[in-house]
Amino acid sequence: MKNMVTKTALRNRYKRNLRKAGIKRQDSILVATLPNLQSKASLDLLVDIEKEFQVKISHIHIGRNIPQEINQLAQKLPGIETIAIDAEPATYTQLKLKILEKASPHQLVVLPLTAEEIATYFLDELIRGNIEGLKLEARHRTAYPLATTTINELQAVYKQDTLPPATLYMSKLLEWLAGTVNPQALAKFYIDTYASRSIA
Repeated sequence: MKNMVTKTALRNRYKRNLRKAGIKRQDSILVATLPNLQSKASLDLLVDIEKEFQVKISHIHIGRNIPQEINQLAQKLPGIETIAIDAEPATYTQLKLKILEKASPHQLVVLPLTAEEIATYFLDELIRGNIEGLKLEARHRTAYPLATTTINELQAVYKQDTLPPATLYMSKLLEWLAGTVNPQALAKFYIDTYASRSIA
């Protein structure tokens, strides 16, 4: 039986992945959310990290409505400003470009994508020639703090949550390669290649 992941383990992963993106004390962060469990978990873990790094956080929510659970967590972050974007991106490239429109210079952009979602973006969009989404990484430090976490792990830790772990879509190729390709390994490769700006 596999060891169950704990919230402490998730928090440590989250912080480690933020460090890979080059987070600094008193940094300016733009955290993006969607109406899903991943986004709630990302905000929940960021609340603890905000205290440690004393960062200034802006919040962009992409979706027709902001779920109450996400709005309540956002309000726990001091001085937070929330921008709501009424949009339903169909791809991860569209999502990244929508965030790019609102990101300010020098902000660290935090996306709520899990290992499977990053692997889907890599397999179905990036390596098929759609490189538009890389404009986000080219212009901003971009963090994927849930990159080493799976949706199943989030559901295990946040099992009482009512928000669904909805994704924009899932790669058929990733499903076909299940058991052969590890989504965490693909996500790590993507981040090490395109998004890592670790200074330590």
